[in-house]
Amino acid sequence: MSTRPTSGRIAIEHVVPVSDRLALGPELDAIFFPASTTKSFPDETARLAFRERWLGRYLSSQGDHLLVARDLKADRRLAGYLVATLDNPGLTTRFADIGYFRSVADLTERFPAHLHVNLQEDYRNQGLGSELITVFLDVATELGCPGVHVVTSATSRNIPFYTRNGFANQRQLEWADHEIVFLGRTLSV
Repeated sequence: MSTRPTSGRIAIEHVVPVSDRLALGPELDAIFFPASTTKSFPDETARLAFRERWLGRYLSSQGDHLLVARDLKADRRLAGYLVATLDNPGLTTRFADIGYFRSVADLTERFPAHLHVNLQEDYRNQGLGSELITVFLDVATELGCPGVHVVTSATSRNIPFYTRNGFANQRQLEWADHEIVFLGRTLSV
């Protein structure tokens, strides 16, 4: 695990061992579920499947990345996290359950890495999400990745956040009866 101080208050840690990532599950869940747009589930099985799709799979794969932001002035409270992979989801079978990747396979060639970032509500709008993205982009660039993408609802409030962080709208499409947008950012490798 490497630590990068961002200010006198927050430190960002790159958590590498899978066992350490999995041990953070309850702390991550305390951020993941409140930050998710989906708030209700028909049952616990559906809730766990949702978690696995958008968080869990990134924790259990050794090649993926978990960055956590800890508040050093609040008992190292977990303020937020970023999970990401450099694997092209258009080519990797472990993302076959997310149907829209087939529709954007041409884009995932240019922007193979993707990420999910979530913060505790009281840490939003303070630049922490951008700092998590910056740290991950440094890692992705160092590893030779040509680009990174995010996919979100076309009406999501997070689009301006990603735009401020250098992501540009590459395509809008329909998936599961919703309009979604593929935002990409080229990295200089």
